[in-house]
Amino acid sequence: EVVADVVPPTSTPPSPPSPVIPSSPPYQPPCPPHPQDAEGSSLLFQHVLDTCFALTRRVEGLEHDKATQQLEIVQLKARVKKLEKINKVTSSKLRRLKKVRTSQRVESSDDMENVFNQGRIIAGC
Repeated sequence: EVVADVVPPTSTPPSPPSPVIPSSPPYQPPCPPHPQDAEGSSLLFQHVLDTCFALTRRVEGLEHDKATQQLEIVQLKARVKKLEKINKVTSSKLRRLKKVRTSQRVESSDDMENVFNQGRIIAGC
């Protein structure tokens, strides 16, 4: 018989991972600025300032335009309200006038009928 030597597994807790400390790059002293770098930085800085100034002026212009447009909107709304009020009064006057004209037509047609009927009466005598 072949008997295999079986070694029972032992449970060992896993060991915590060892902390990995990132290595920092070696210290480098700041380089003295080269004259070309200083000139390039100065030009870049001036370009940034010019852009900032231009954007600031654009924002101010847009704010002014917005205020102007808001004022115009308020004025137009007031004008619309006034015109709607006038239109309402005018339309009510027109309705009243139409009623008067209609009633006059009714009276006129009654008169015409009366005249026509009276003509028959006179002719029939």
